[in-house]
Amino acid sequence: MAQILDIRADVLRISRPGIDVRTAAEKDLLISLGARNAQIVQRGFLPMSAGAETPGNLPATMGLSTWVFIIGFPAQASVPDLWVSPIGTGNVDASRQNSAYPPTMRVTFASDHARVEFHGSNGRSGGSGSYAGMSYILFRKRLAS
Repeated sequence: MAQILDIRADVLRISRPGIDVRTAAEKDLLISLGARNAQIVQRGFLPMSAGAETPGNLPATMGLSTWVFIIGFPAQASVPDLWVSPIGTGNVDASRQNSAYPPTMRVTFASDHARVEFHGSNGRSGGSGSYAGMSYILFRKRLAS
């Protein structure tokens, strides 16, 4: 009979019915709580000047830019989870941004860094405030114990 519950001083794991928790892969665990869960690997703030900016060059995209930020991180057993958010100054108001091109982000991971592409107007149209930079937190993913 498969053991589905594993409770120790530093871990609580519950596997899917019929799968032994002692040999279960992460995908087969319903709960995996341990001392390393959601541990912050690093956090920080990157000013807009730290990103490589590519301004829009067509009449429809004037005032819009794409910034690329590289967030390096130490080697991990798996790609970390990332929370990232643009931080504004003044009145960064989506209603005052170019509605055809709302602020968007795309994140891709490499083995030692995350690449964040941020697209927005940064206050260059409609009189809105500007972005100061990107705030981020890297969390360690769940690891098998």
